[in-house]
Amino acid sequence: MPDSNLPSASVFERGPSPKGSRMPRWTLRADVPTRPLPPVLEYSCKRADTPPVIDGAIDATPWPWSEPFRHIGTGDQVEYLSRAAFLWDDDHLYAAFDFVDPGREAIATEPGSHVYVWDNDAEVLVSGADGGYYEIGVNSIGTSYEVAWTWVEKLVDSGDKAAIDRLFRLPNFLYYAPQGDHQIGRVGDLDFQLPGVRHTERWTEHHGAPGWTSQMAFPWSSLAPVLGLTDVPPVAGQELRVQAYRAQHGEATPEELAASVAAHGEGASPATAWTWSVQGNHNVHNTERWAKVTLSNEEAGK
Repeated sequence: MPDSNLPSASVFERGPSPKGSRMPRWTLRADVPTRPLPPVLEYSCKRADTPPVIDGAIDATPWPWSEPFRHIGTGDQVEYLSRAAFLWDDDHLYAAFDFVDPGREAIATEPGSHVYVWDNDAEVLVSGADGGYYEIGVNSIGTSYEVAWTWVEKLVDSGDKAAIDRLFRLPNFLYYAPQGDHQIGRVGDLDFQLPGVRHTERWTEHHGAPGWTSQMAFPWSSLAPVLGLTDVPPVAGQELRVQAYRAQHGEATPEELAASVAAHGEGASPATAWTWSVQGNHNVHNTERWAKVTLSNEEAGK
């Protein structure tokens, strides 16, 4: 049964969409619930002895797989196998997803499409300690979108007027209104593309059940400025906050449907969400609930 403490549609607010855009100009999302939640996941990100080949063939690399994903809000077990893994070396942060997915067919084909609105997808969201955060989502046929998020309050506190000016000049952005004790929210650059990012998706079979995989590579040289990392490459012991996410379309509870409509507008496809670290509600953008990922010197597979 769905948790009665999960947010209803009234917790979500959407601003108007600019002409010609499906995305609203601003939105307000639910904050972290005050009820008890499972501990935030902790994960040791091992070094890749050999850089993974980004071809979707996950068996060629000793990926240190996570425990199966759970429902984003309740932490309940979910119907289909969903797992993620991460590796790193001096050049890249690597991610892999492995899904069982009877509904793996996808319809979003235009680059930059926010695929989670229509399709089952795999998403990585990664944050540094003091900077912004990066988001990427892909569907099973390789269509992807990216967003770079900037905390406006930090820029105001630092007096970085040039950076604030750059945000106001973005042609296509989404503003997340402040939550908790924040006075100002965050801005997402919807046209952002991380230089050098690579990903490949492949349809697979799990003991006769259809599924798909994704492998991703993010250059530290491109990722570090977004996350506010000062060391490039990073050093062992560096902590990141990372969320791995699966949008799953099809049947959804009334609460999940209300959340989809509130976030994406009328006509949104019913969808639930499964994550690596439980959020406590349907808002994946509460970064304090993301997994604590520590870069380790231990080599994968040894």
